Amino acid sequence: MSEGGDLPKEVQLARGWYERITTDSLRQGDIFPVLQVPVIDHWEYPDGDETKLPKVFADLMKARWIVLTASCDVDLGGRSKPACEQVLIAPIFEANDKNLGASKPEELSLKRELLKEGLILSRFLLAPHPEASPPFELSYVDYRMHRMVPHKWLASQAPVAERLRLNSPIREKFGAWLAGAVFRVGPENDLLIERFLQLYDGRRIKATEQPGY
Repeated sequence: MSEGGDLPKEVQLARGWYERITTDSLRQGDIFPVLQVPVIDHWEYPDGDETKLPKVFADLMKARWIVLTASCDVDLGGRSKPACEQVLIAPIFEANDKNLGASKPEELSLKRELLKEGLILSRFLLAPHPEASPPFELSYVDYRMHRMVPHKWLASQAPVAERLRLNSPIREKFGAWLAGAVFRVGPENDLLIERFLQLYDGRRIKATEQPGY
């Protein structure tokens, strides 16, 4: 980023977040621009007999997708076979008013701030990249909509089009968020300690901005 001072601020930010690549290697945090991934809707057993192979009904979901599986499990690293033959991926959605359910500009700003502060635990906010092809808008990933795809198929899609790869330390932050979100355990806080008051989103943000928090 030696020429960073001559670039627009949003481009400098994007280059700090991402690397633009076309290699066939895979890493956690790799973002595929457009993939059509089979999504199982339901299945039916012949004559209701669950001992028989079911008939599977699926649709294709066309979206941007991000790799959730750890880099050490998807990178071949000189091996003939990956450690994980199935890769966990999740769809990416633009952080716009429609997807966030915001009816007013101030409500959209609030919901984006909630994402930025990490207060929506299932979602991770991703910075935009105006130089990406196609341009990558401010977006979020929701791990709860994850899917499994074969490593061999995903790797075959890697060189087809330019994709974004999260840079360090953003990639590590993404991995830490994913681990904390997926592996939450134990009862909810309400079962451990009685609630002191109802804390709404706006109040929560304001409270965390106070000195000494």
